[in-house]
Amino acid sequence: MLNLKSVYKKALLCSFLMVSATVQASDFSGDINLTLGNRWLLQDEWSDLNLDSQPSIGIQTNLGFASWPLSLVLGYNQSWASSSRFGADLEIKQSEFYTGLAYHFYKTEVLQPFISGGLAKNNNKLTVSDADNSVSSSDDLFGLWLSGGINYRLTDSINLGAEVKYQTYTGAEIFDSSYEMENVMLNLLIGYHW
Repeated sequence: MLNLKSVYKKALLCSFLMVSATVQASDFSGDINLTLGNRWLLQDEWSDLNLDSQPSIGIQTNLGFASWPLSLVLGYNQSWASSSRFGADLEIKQSEFYTGLAYHFYKTEVLQPFISGGLAKNNNKLTVSDADNSVSSSDDLFGLWLSGGINYRLTDSINLGAEVKYQTYTGAEIFDSSYEMENVMLNLLIGYHW
């Protein structure tokens, strides 16, 4: 069976090696974007708890050669939601690091559609509390992501864009129960290009 944790570590190491090689190149270019959006968990158990829609915020970089359509993607994202059920307050927090590759169509143009994908590590933490107690359970997951979107260069240095991302993770073991963590995200990208 494929060990996603080992694959993720190797991909992260390769990513850092690519970044160090890219920094030395004369036509090095990149983007750093603030991502603002929403994550929707696709499984019924999360909608039953009213935790399926989560606002999200993150940071994403694309590093590569200006003349190449491929770039390295590195990012961090966090989302959260809370609700009240059965006399208790519920809160879920998700934090993820991800890496992969992006293919930019028309990289030198003002409008730049792209597709990207790669590996991710996600931490899920669910907290249940009432007036007297608070208990938490968390699990680290490894998975895959695939996205598509478009960047618009407002100026030579300013980006504005949108992205739709699909993610699937191994089942989360939270409070001795297994939960699927398949989700879709919609993000706005605002950032700097060099």
